[in-house]
Formats: sequence, C-alpha cells, structure tokens
Amino acid sequence: MLFLVSCAMAPIEIELVASFTVYDLLTTVLFLLVLARGTVILPSPGILASALVFLLFALLSTLRALQPGESLTQILQYVFIFCVQLPVIFAFARSRFMLQAGLFAFFAGSLVAIVDAYLSPQQLWADRVSTFFSESPNRLGYPVAYLSPFLACFVLQALRRRRWRLSSLVAASAVAYLMVWALAASGSRGAAVSTFVSMTVFLGFRRGAARPLAVLARTSVAVLILGLCGSLLYRSDQFPPTLRERIHRTLAAERTLVHDRTLLAIGGLRAFEESPIVGLGLDNFRFVADRYVPTVTQQNPHNLWIQLLAQTGIFGTLGFLGIVACSFGIVLAAQRQKPSAAHRELLWALIAAMCATMVIFLFIPILIQRHYWWLFGMAMSAARGSGSGGRAALAQSIETEDVDS
Repeated sequence: MLFLVSCAMAPIEIELVASFTVYDLLTTVLFLLVLARGTVILPSPGILASALVFLLFALLSTLRALQPGESLTQILQYVFIFCVQLPVIFAFARSRFMLQAGLFAFFAGSLVAIVDAYLSPQQLWADRVSTFFSESPNRLGYPVAYLSPFLACFVLQALRRRRWRLSSLVAASAVAYLMVWALAASGSRGAAVSTFVSMTVFLGFRRGAARPLAVLARTSVAVLILGLCGSLLYRSDQFPPTLRERIHRTLAAERTLVHDRTLLAIGGLRAFEESPIVGLGLDNFRFVADRYVPTVTQQNPHNLWIQLLAQTGIFGTLGFLGIVACSFGIVLAAQRQKPSAAHRELLWALIAAMCATMVIFLFIPILIQRHYWWLFGMAMSAARGSGSGGRAALAQSIETEDVDS
C-alpha cells in the first residue's frame, strides 16, 4: 500500500526541503524496508556502467562550475534515482497486479493535478494554466503525452470485454476530455508533439514489430487519424485557444517564442566547443550563459542533449545516452520474447511513454524529475516478467509476493 501511495505521489512534486519531495520521502522509507529484507535489485550492468561514466564526468565538470553546490545537488539526485528509486520499483512492481495497480495510482495522481486546474482555472501564467505544485504551465500538458498510451490501452482492453464495456468507455471519454483540455490550456507545444509521437508509437506497434508491413500500415493509419483529430482540435472552439495561438505564432517564426531558445542552444554548443571533454557542471550553464551569447537570458539550453554537452562534456553525454539506450533495449527485447498479447500491449504503452519523455526533453533542460524515471523503472520492471519463466511468476505472484508486499 505504501508503494501504491508513492506511485500516486510520483507525478505531484510537493517539495519538503529543497528538491526533496514527498515522493522521495516515501521512496526512502520503502528502500529501507527493502534493504532490511535484503532484496535490493539494482539496474542492469549496462545501465550501472553508463551511470558511472555519466556521474564521473559530471563530478569532474563540477571542478569548473561557477556554483559547484548546484552541480553536486543534481549529482546526488541522480544517485538517488539509480540507487534508491529504481531498486524500490524493481522490488515491488514484480507482478502483473502490482504493475497495473501502480500504473493506475500514477495515472490517478496525474489526473488530480489536471482536475484541480480544470476546476480552478484562475491559476494563470501568461494566459496559460498551471498546476498547484508548479508555476510552469508545461507541467499541466506534459502528463498528457505519457499518459495517453495507457488510456488508449485501457480503451482497447475495454472494447474486448462485454462486461462494463459501456461504463468503461464513458469514463475513458471523460478522462480523454480532461486530458485534451489540459493540453490546450497549458499551451505546451512540446507536449503536443510528444503526445502525437507517443500515440503513433503505441497504435503502430502495440501488436509487436514482427511484421514490418503490418506495422507500417497501422502506423500510417494512426498518423492519419491523429492528424485529423489534431486538425479538428486546432479549429475547435471547445477548448482554450492558448495552444492554437502559440502554434500559429511559432509557425510565423515570432521572435518572442523562438529567438531566446535558439540563442540558448547556440550558447550551449559554443560552451561545448570551448571544452568538449569537461563541461561547466550540472545546472551551471545559466550562470555563464551571457559569456557565450551576450544578449541571452540566464537559463539552461532548452534541450537535454545540448545541455549535457555543455555541462558534462562528450563522455558524460555518452554515458547518459547509454543509460537511455540500455533502458529502451531491455524493454524492446522483452516484447520480442512473445509475452501474452495483453502484456505485450502494456509493454508498448510503456515504450510509447518513454518515447514521449525523450521528445519532451528536446524542449526542456534536464531529465531529473522522478516521475519520468518512474516510467522507465516500471517499464524495465514489466520487462523482467516477459519471459517464459516470468509469465509463470506473474500468474502466481498475486497470491504470494504481492500479498506480502
């Protein structure tokens, strides 16, 4: 139950001290329980080796940091993610029941923020609605990108069952409306693009990738349907016009929306060219941004990879890329092991959510928020139960491990 409560709190960043949140506190308690039982499961050797390279060069880059405390704070957060958060997820989400219950709790926690913003739209920031725990309106739109595949998975499963089919579809329609509203009200272009990508990946690959022609056909149909829905939404007056206006201004290359981010990207690349091996230290580019582009604001580059190149150097960035690549490789390998149709569909929903995360971080700085790594951890945990032995364990674990958990 404590694990499920932590899943619900993962997408809600309620800070206790500095960057330490309520979710971090619950996860720490769970880790101590897991440690006491001696059942700590670490990430794969590939992920650990890549994380070691990344953290090593992040630490070396701290020697050049103007504010070394900021860099060390983020390093400690990454250590917490790899050594505490992921082992807790691996320890508890070991059965189909706990995977589904955890995803439901995570979805419910994300929906709380959307419902609150819907009922209290006075929380505005430049005509964009924000959440109660973050001033950034993007945090209202981003959950739509990685939750949409799970909603689609639920709808498809409901259509296969006669019992509760109608009530399930009605509930799913209400949730879909709230999610589309959140996307429109947030005005987040990154959330719109990543939602399109995640839904295309899920609808195109949900039955597996064994037959390329069938995948191509499903993907083409998905792109066509999503494009049509996006066009209708763009022209509709049923939702807040904020996203439509920002997209229109972006296509018109309006200076206020694209110029500053372009300058930040140029500054980040210049910092990397100046020192390609050792960077400026995590979260430190913003303190010296005007050194590389005099007119730029004090922010980090709004792109994960440019920021990592500037702040950890080429080897630190490659280490981080190795973490991401190994995570995707584990889950993609699991769906090729011929799991049940329902479990394969769940794996592809998780892969689609991971893809959404990667697209999101082409528009914002650093992948350190715990709810994104929660998705990666749940995906890898689901992959552990995809083999022949894993499927047998899934069938028996509700009566054994989960009751004890």
